[in-house]
Amino acid sequence: RVDLGDETQVGRLAVTVGSAQRLDMLYLLSVADSRATGPKAWNEWTASLMAELHLKLHHLLSEGPLARPQTAQRVVAARDKVRALAGKAAPDLAPDFVEATLSHMPQRYLLVRKPDEIVEHLRLIREMREELEAERTRRPGGKAGLGLTVVRGRPLAAQNCHELTFSAQDQPGLFAAIAGAFALHDMNVLAADIFTFSDGTVLDIFAVSQ
Repeated sequence: RVDLGDETQVGRLAVTVGSAQRLDMLYLLSVADSRATGPKAWNEWTASLMAELHLKLHHLLSEGPLARPQTAQRVVAARDKVRALAGKAAPDLAPDFVEATLSHMPQRYLLVRKPDEIVEHLRLIREMREELEAERTRRPGGKAGLGLTVVRGRPLAAQNCHELTFSAQDQPGLFAAIAGAFALHDMNVLAADIFTFSDGTVLDIFAVSQ
């Protein structure tokens, strides 16, 4: 229930764990316990969060604080992988669009999402921007984009669990409105992650079940 992008929180947890050996044992115990509990406790989303947390803690406990040069290298490598994959598997995405959007992505997003996921998110962002431009011709005066969201869903490994990704322009109350819609339809939010790009693009990613 902490932001894995907050290195202060992760650092405090590393101090509590104490050693890489204890971390590995706790990680295995947590995975085994969650998998034995059932799909509500263990799914693809939970697995990715656990793996990300384990990796960050293991690095802190075995090699010291995260080094900025290493983080920068990982971000550069992630961008290169996305460029290569988009050029090969997504010819519908213009190179200029890919490059411009990559330049606005937060580092944490590039570090925690897989290249194939990012390419699909690029398509979602492009669709959102196309609808935004169309709405600007219909709603002048700076009101275009208010309430506009584009959503994609995909099933997760756990039964009756899905991942829903919303793309929108940053605006007050967006997260609360989406969460309220889930509650209105009796959907359980298992996990959520929010990424805000430097150009105001927002990706809200939810793992939900019914």
